[in-house]
Amino acid sequence: MFVVRVDGVRVNDDELLSLRLWEAGTLGITEGDGYVDAFFEDAKTASLFGVPQAVIDVDWVTRTKEAFPPLLVGEKFFVAAPWRTEPTPPGRMRLVINPGTQCGTGYHRCTQLCLEAMEKLITITFNYFVATPEVISLLNTENLHRARHISHSSAGILWNRS
Repeated sequence: MFVVRVDGVRVNDDELLSLRLWEAGTLGITEGDGYVDAFFEDAKTASLFGVPQAVIDVDWVTRTKEAFPPLLVGEKFFVAAPWRTEPTPPGRMRLVINPGTQCGTGYHRCTQLCLEAMEKLITITFNYFVATPEVISLLNTENLHRARHISHSSAGILWNRS
């Protein structure tokens, strides 16, 4: 594939130029401030519009996948994209995030802080349930009774605080 840059393109000329490029068989056009880049399969056609340059063939899917190595977050999380095959380090939980969805990549500091906060909340909750196992029984009973009793008990005060 070859690209040719046509410089000095004025606003009024760009539609006529685009038409000529498409009629010549361009594979695509990108417009910039005062220029147009056109892509062609062969150098001969590209040379009708300027000096053709070979386009380096890049496997963008592989390049993108390589750009997101796994990431350690907090004390327990191992954030990895779905295609990563590295083993989860001992003592870590694998958290799969598909870059560009849900939480983005996991590399943004806001996402990391949310994961660290979630980790702290889980740890505090787990430790509390271990120290006071009767709370689990209480919650189970209240779930069965649709929380009819807890709102009137002293234990319910914990959940009704503002």
